[in-house]
Amino acid sequence: MEQEFIRNKEQIKPLEEKQEEERSKAGHLKGTPVSVGTLEETIDDSYAILSTSVGSEHHISILLSVDKDLLEPGCSVLLIHKVHAVTGVLMDDTDPLVTMMKVEKSPEKDLC
Repeated sequence: MEQEFIRNKEQIKPLEEKQEEERSKAGHLKGTPVSVGTLEETIDDSYAILSTSVGSEHHISILLSVDKDLLEPGCSVLLIHKVHAVTGVLMDDTDPLVTMMKVEKSPEKDLC
């Protein structure tokens, strides 16, 4: 029984190391999102078509960590170009292009 326990422990150890390595790779793949895109259409659970701010459309993969229930046409998604993948969904309902043009506060002195 003791030898069986040792044998099982030795078999599990490589699996644990492999899982840790895969978690590390997944964290590296997620990385820091480089840009924001707009989801045009989901093809299946793994792929989508999206457009970027420059107007180009791309067929890219969706990471498994992304909540598929939040993906709907027109939503803003986080992209990482290193692996050409969607890494997340922006929950904020404000359009970043509109917010960029918005005046947050008026100037204190008259410029005329």
